[in-house]
Amino acid sequence: MSTTDDTTLLDGPTFGGSGGDRFRDPAADVMRLTSITVRSATYVDAIQCFWKMPGGTVEPGPQHGRDGGTPHNVTLGPDEYIVRITGRASKYLDQITFITNLGHSHGPFGGKGGTAFDWQVPEGRVVAFHGQAAKFIDALGCMYALHDEA
Repeated sequence: MSTTDDTTLLDGPTFGGSGGDRFRDPAADVMRLTSITVRSATYVDAIQCFWKMPGGTVEPGPQHGRDGGTPHNVTLGPDEYIVRITGRASKYLDQITFITNLGHSHGPFGGKGGTAFDWQVPEGRVVAFHGQAAKFIDALGCMYALHDEA
């Protein structure tokens, strides 16, 4: 668990395999998740977050994974945030879909292999990701804030 000002961040479960190098988005400075770029083909090749910072600028986070697959951009509206993630995973993260508080579904991105998963944020909103990656996203989990305001 980490803290940013008055926001408590918790880790959700991780879906996928055990390969790759561990990563954790730099969530300590996060104001609001505004977009996510997912690169995918048969697997989810890479993921990268973009945040609106306290000063109003939009800053990119590090890209996790590599440049394979087709890029897909998920843009969130000013009052929109991710509350549920579904997908498929086994050795790698095979597929991912993001569902928002407004009921919008972004995805699925990736292939049809692996075992299905469905994770609902217990309270609050997704702000960043943690997991493991090398050539693909081997495993992915969410970091979520306990309040809805950004």
